[in-house]
Amino acid sequence: MLKSKKPFNAQKLVMILKLASNRLVIHRNKDVELSNVHKKEIAELLEQGKDDQARVRTISLITEDYQTEVLNMLLLYCETVMSRAKVMESQKSCPLDVKEAVCGIIYSAPYLEKQVELLKARKMLLDKYGKKFPEECVECNCVNPKITHRLSNNSPEDNLVNYYLNTIAKKHNVNWESNLPDTQSRDAPELLLPSVPDLIPTLPELPSPPKQLEHPTDASKCQVYGSGLKTGIVGEHCSFIIQAADSLGNLKTTGGDTFNVLIQGQYGDQIYGTVTDNHNGSYTASYIPPRDGGFAIAIYLDRTPVPGGPWVANISSSIFTDASKCEAFGPG
Repeated sequence: MLKSKKPFNAQKLVMILKLASNRLVIHRNKDVELSNVHKKEIAELLEQGKDDQARVRTISLITEDYQTEVLNMLLLYCETVMSRAKVMESQKSCPLDVKEAVCGIIYSAPYLEKQVELLKARKMLLDKYGKKFPEECVECNCVNPKITHRLSNNSPEDNLVNYYLNTIAKKHNVNWESNLPDTQSRDAPELLLPSVPDLIPTLPELPSPPKQLEHPTDASKCQVYGSGLKTGIVGEHCSFIIQAADSLGNLKTTGGDTFNVLIQGQYGDQIYGTVTDNHNGSYTASYIPPRDGGFAIAIYLDRTPVPGGPWVANISSSIFTDASKCEAFGPG
């Protein structure tokens, strides 16, 4: 018996893309910081006369900058798709005004394996438009050529490498010149694209878990359960349990891990859950929803997502009326 196709859920896609945007911002900001560090290291190599080493490092730097440029483009694509999700839900085929964004997400996600929410969004889009849709994206040239080039394994041109080296040398006051022309290549990354809107703030750096010598906690084996993953009341604590386990599936009996909980509301609300270490291998997570609606919950062991998420909790504005608690009175 054939399984029925799961209907497209615009609300769920929007919440997943909001989580994806947060992770993209973290990734982008980290890459920018690393790029500045690497440029300083390249300048030191040039100052020491180690031109060959500097050139090799520059090729890697350009590849990193290419990826940062793709992350910026994906942030814009996520915003575009989120703004048109309801229209996408009502139409069988992909709207033309959002097709580049959809194709860009579908094409790019497999190259960015750490972007787990983006991969989930890709799966939802493929379920909506069919598994042959990526071929359609390529055939109709709906994937931005800049993305296909930036994600390819092609080595950067010599004049681009030389442009980078000259720019780095000038910025760090290093007296260095190359014999090759320093004309900027058309392939130079454009890293000044608009960033994600203020409603999706940059997440703070998350602490690293303590080092463990044997059987460290494995995010893929952790268990999550509790009513706070499914329902809740506005303004009241919603809680659930995270049970840590090692790579063998054995439940941990000691604490010390760092779990992080991010909750994203369908109207843009963003909450960081509070996680309490019970020192017995379990952790109590809680949050207070500010309004009713759907809230997507993502759980991470340090930076590694716990499988099964995002969980969607339906928050209501008040407790349902309980007939057993009602009272009747009056002259009649």
